[in-house]
Amino acid sequence: MINEIPKTDDVAVISISNELSRMAISTITNLDVGCLFVHGKNDPFISLPNNYQILQLPEQHHEIIFEQSGHFPMLEESSKFNRLLIDFLTLETGKNVRELSLKEEWKRIVR
Repeated sequence: MINEIPKTDDVAVISISNELSRMAISTITNLDVGCLFVHGKNDPFISLPNNYQILQLPEQHHEIIFEQSGHFPMLEESSKFNRLLIDFLTLETGKNVRELSLKEEWKRIVR
C-alpha cells in the first residue's frame, strides 16, 4: 500500500488539504473529550503546528510527532502507531491523554 502513495493525484491532495484548513479550530478546541493529534515530522503536505498553536490546545488534547514519518505514520511506522492507537483507545476514564507517548516497538526474542 505504501507504494501507492506517490501515485496519489496532486489535485486530490490539494483539495483535501484546503478543505481541512477550512475546518474551524474552534470546533476542535471545543471538544470535551480526549483528542490525539498525530503528525509525521517529514510530511510534505501538512505543516507541523508551531509552539503557540500547541500551547493553545485544551488540556484534554495532545500532539505526538512521528520523527521518521511523512504524511502516513500509520504506514511508515506502523508498529509504533498501532501501539499508540491501542494506548489511546484503551486509556482509562479520568486519565489525561497527555500521559500518552510513543513507546519503543515490541520485539519478539527468538531463542
